[in-house]
Amino acid sequence: MREQDKLQFHIQELSVNLLSHPHKELFVNAQMTTQIGMDSKMLMESATVDLDLESDQLQWKIPADFKLLCVSPFSIGIIAKSEILGIVPLGLCEVTPNAIFTAALEGNDMILSAGDDVEDNIMLLVCIRFGTQDWVKIHQAHYTNHFDQLIGKYKEEVQAHFSEKLSSPQEMKNPMVAGFIRKSHFCLGIWARPLPVKALEDSLGKPRSALVCPGAPGEHLGNTWANLGKPRLALGHSGSHRQKWLFLMLKEISGAIFNLQQAVGLIANSHPDKPGWLNNLGVSLETRFNRLGDLKDLNDAVLRMQQAVDLTPDGQSDKPGWLNDLGRCLDKRFNHHGDVKDLNEIVLRKQQIVDLTLNDHPGKPGQLNNLGISLQMKFHRLGDAKDLNQAVFNFQQAVYLASDAHPEKSRMLSNLGNSLKVRFNSLGDVKDLDEAVFNFQQAADLTPDEQSEKPEQLNNLGICLQTQFDELGDVKDLNEAVLQIQKALDFTPEGHPDKAELVGNLGISLQTRFNRFGDIKDLHNAVINLQQAVDWTPDGHYNKPARLSCLGSSLGVRFGQLGDIKDLTEALSNLQQAVANLTPDSHLDKPGWLNNIGIFLHAQFNRVGDLKDLHDADLNEAIIKKQQVVDLTPNGHPDKAGWLNNLGISLQTRFNRFGDVKDLEEAVSNIQQAVDLIPDNHPDKQGWLNNLGSCLQIRFNRLGDEKDLNDAVLKTQKSVNLTPTSHPDRPRRLSNLGSSLEGRFSALGDVKDLNLAVFNRRQAVDLTPDGHSDKPEWLNNLASSLQTRFDRLGDVKDLEEAMEKVQLAVDITPDGHPDKPRRLSNLGSSLKDCFHRLGNVEDLDEAMLKMHQVVDLTPDGNPHKPGWLNNLGIFLQTRFNRFGDIKDLNEAIFTLQQAVGLTLDDHPIRPEWLNNLGISLQIRFSRLGDVKFTLNASDHEQDLALQKDLNDAVSKQKEAVNTMSEDHPDKPGRLDDIEDLHDAVLKMQQAVNLTPDGHAARPGRLSNLGVCLSTRFDRLGDVKVLNEAVPTTRLAVDLTPDGHPDRLARLSKLGTYLQTRFCKLGDVKDLNDAVLRTQEAVNLAPDGHPDKPGYLTNLGNALIIQHNASLPNSDINQALNQFSAGACSLVGNISTKFGAASIWAELALGVSHSSIFDAYVSGVKLIPELAWPGSLIPDRHFQIQKVRPFINNASTFAIQSGECTTAVEWFEQGCSIVITCPMGKMLEYTSGVIFRLMLSHSKS
Repeated sequence: MREQDKLQFHIQELSVNLLSHPHKELFVNAQMTTQIGMDSKMLMESATVDLDLESDQLQWKIPADFKLLCVSPFSIGIIAKSEILGIVPLGLCEVTPNAIFTAALEGNDMILSAGDDVEDNIMLLVCIRFGTQDWVKIHQAHYTNHFDQLIGKYKEEVQAHFSEKLSSPQEMKNPMVAGFIRKSHFCLGIWARPLPVKALEDSLGKPRSALVCPGAPGEHLGNTWANLGKPRLALGHSGSHRQKWLFLMLKEISGAIFNLQQAVGLIANSHPDKPGWLNNLGVSLETRFNRLGDLKDLNDAVLRMQQAVDLTPDGQSDKPGWLNDLGRCLDKRFNHHGDVKDLNEIVLRKQQIVDLTLNDHPGKPGQLNNLGISLQMKFHRLGDAKDLNQAVFNFQQAVYLASDAHPEKSRMLSNLGNSLKVRFNSLGDVKDLDEAVFNFQQAADLTPDEQSEKPEQLNNLGICLQTQFDELGDVKDLNEAVLQIQKALDFTPEGHPDKAELVGNLGISLQTRFNRFGDIKDLHNAVINLQQAVDWTPDGHYNKPARLSCLGSSLGVRFGQLGDIKDLTEALSNLQQAVANLTPDSHLDKPGWLNNIGIFLHAQFNRVGDLKDLHDADLNEAIIKKQQVVDLTPNGHPDKAGWLNNLGISLQTRFNRFGDVKDLEEAVSNIQQAVDLIPDNHPDKQGWLNNLGSCLQIRFNRLGDEKDLNDAVLKTQKSVNLTPTSHPDRPRRLSNLGSSLEGRFSALGDVKDLNLAVFNRRQAVDLTPDGHSDKPEWLNNLASSLQTRFDRLGDVKDLEEAMEKVQLAVDITPDGHPDKPRRLSNLGSSLKDCFHRLGNVEDLDEAMLKMHQVVDLTPDGNPHKPGWLNNLGIFLQTRFNRFGDIKDLNEAIFTLQQAVGLTLDDHPIRPEWLNNLGISLQIRFSRLGDVKFTLNASDHEQDLALQKDLNDAVSKQKEAVNTMSEDHPDKPGRLDDIEDLHDAVLKMQQAVNLTPDGHAARPGRLSNLGVCLSTRFDRLGDVKVLNEAVPTTRLAVDLTPDGHPDRLARLSKLGTYLQTRFCKLGDVKDLNDAVLRTQEAVNLAPDGHPDKPGYLTNLGNALIIQHNASLPNSDINQALNQFSAGACSLVGNISTKFGAASIWAELALGVSHSSIFDAYVSGVKLIPELAWPGSLIPDRHFQIQKVRPFINNASTFAIQSGECTTAVEWFEQGCSIVITCPMGKMLEYTSGVIFRLMLSHSKS
């Protein structure tokens, strides 16, 4: 506690005076004084103020009765001071905890008492009367007997100097009387301090400016003395309500100012007393400003004090005091106006005080401390790092010069710690943060537990430790932060106004610890403490909105963990209350809170699907406010970078909502500026780089600029590099880096990126402890990257690990969690892929079960439900493609129709849902059109039903294309399904033309255009179209980088088109090029790649054509090898492999190759998988169309080879797929084979 901040009550020349505004640490003392009515400032804050302009009376109305429960020991001293007697302690007492301090009024007497035992009561009765006979009378006082003697002696001395009767106020103007009064000038007051009696008694006995009455005016002022006194104090009743009133007689202040103004005008500047009178005039003007708030008085006070200082030479003993008075007034004017000129003047004057004071002066540490405070204030206002460095330097000097016994040493240490923490926040030097922790720790250690400042010191230490944890990630710092703030809270008595702040800080620390470890207990406790902070904060308190916002954010986090919609509702309620009811538009935090409301409203929409809760106006308003903050913040200001980052995040949010590329461009620009404004060692650099990387990734996804993709990886990688291993955000940033790398792999095909994505996401999992709330998400992301790597390289270990990780993610995600359906869906996708890879029907059934769970867990109205239904439809279509059960196809169509029906017309994903539905309808048309002879309906009815499917398919696909924007990346993929193929080619060509060179999507769109042109050639036979398809696809291949997963398919397609053109035009170059391209596709596809059988088949076909054309270097054995490899592959589409086996057998038979029998064996093995027994008869008939000729040829070859038993086995194998087929039709199909079998048996 600084000397000038000690709380005093002076009855000084019948006046009330408080040396300076008490700090909030003095809660017990300040409240005591306030409620008794001794401190006019505090009364103005806590009671009704009335100003009677006619009588110049200012009245403070205070409660009639007051009781204060004392919660810590403090001492009260009743002291008197006169020029004759000096300092006289009239009474000293110590008020112990649980004592009740009360004030009451009886007549004109005010009674102050403490304690509830009558015998031990501490009582002082003061009667202040305003007659001319008796100015001040100590009516009664008792503490202990030895103090009665002091009081008696003081009475005698005072009465001796007032022995002359003063019959009227006019006699007070007599110069002789005025001089006599000056000599007996006295002060009666109450001195309260939270220290034992002995310490208080020692402090009262030391000379100090705080106990010296203002200097008396010179005798030559004569009869002006009567008007130079301070305002008189009167105590009395107000009607029957027994309310106490303080009446401040302003007329006397005004008279004093008038006379002083006349006096200073009558004497020359060279007069030795003029500086003193000017300063006194300034003090009087300041006093009147304090009472009435007239800024003219404050400006005049500054002017007069400035004149006093300017007229006083350096070295004169009064100059430091007058500089201090001037600095005080400038402080007030700066706080009122915010004029930087005043702030600069404050720093200048306080620097002068420091320069004029020797280092061994006891007041020097305090002066350095005050200068440091003003310099730090200047830094906050102007952002000049030089001011902050000077503030740190002055605080360091103050701490160095002050001994540990200095009463303000702990406060100076705390100020030094705070300035170092501010410098760390601005410049990011971890050394400053470490020193800040050290100084806060020293401040706490020097402060006794019973001292009122102790909780604040512990709180400062805890907050700084938490900041150090945020920067370095050392868990010890976080645990210590929670411990210190908890201790601060424990040291703070119930009812203390700081209790709310401390419990709020504890909640924030617990929230941080939850974020690090994911212990749900910490999150629950965080919510409880933040709720208490809100409950203990009165309405109208300036911190109420911030505490409501913190509580809302914590509830939102808990909703994200547990999925309880009640938490989300309460989170929104608290944030909306903070913004709507308590926060002015100019509040700098309002945009951030509005943004949080937008985020939670979006979360609520995602959960319940209520579009009206998307308060787009709030998001727009948030962006406007954040833009205003950025525009108003000068360059070089330490907070500007943070505002730019926040603005960028809001703009990105709006882009995600509406898709306006301008918002995305501005988001990237603002976050880039934020990153550029801070050094690499700044604590926020890591997070802002991560934000920038995310924005760049989104912009690449939207615009396709490869530079954005590379920059996204670089920025995210740098974010990870700057983040310490133990930092709580490192797992998140590693996972984000994995996302960027996987995105670059998808665009460019470099397997190194995919391997790095897996590596980084695995690190994210390993760094996150079990039980942490983020662990399921990191596991899910790792599974995604492993799944992608399996799709690229075909390593079953990746697929198995992907399934293991996503299964674990599902298992540790609690039921009701909003992310549970998504993770179940990913698990279903992994199971589906596992089925494709290994052919285990149980995996497909399990995948279907998971997708059904996802749909069932998602309520109607949830915006994700259409997506889950779409996925389920695709799964059903996959099972149909595998087993041919028409019920799966019908259910797929029904499910996809639901997905489309639940999707808004203008939703960007609707074209994809429509396209999927169209494909399913087209598949049903194609399938049922081939097997309609098995249906019971009439041919006409069948035709109508089939035509309806076809019409519906075309209609849906047309709608899909028409609802897509011209630059939609998937539009080209939809156009080739339109009935009007000519229009499809035009649209596809338009899509390619709209795609700039270098866009990552351009190769894919060129490839799709090539497919569309090839299809048109197949239908129309126009060679011109084929000539367009070849160079288009060749360009797609050339633009696809080596290693890209799509390069294989594009090479194989190019080879096919070249092969077709050779057959049409006969140009050998095309055929040789076709062999070259398809061979490259085969060579690049690793063993185990699911599409390799198809590439092998294409190459085999090209080699056959080359052999048939009798071209040099043609080798039919090479062709046979390709078909053999394709048929015997362990992976791949069954139908493709069966097709390879059929061609292999036919080709081997044609050239009498030794592998004929092996070809038939491989084909027969695949027949059970072509049509499994559980499929419907129509579907088995569909498959028998492929199997029948193969079985006939295989059985015939077996008979011819003398393998009659094998022929029968193969025949039965073929018949097994149509067990229930009518015998007549079966005989029709197989009569020739049966006859040959019978013939062969008869011969044997």
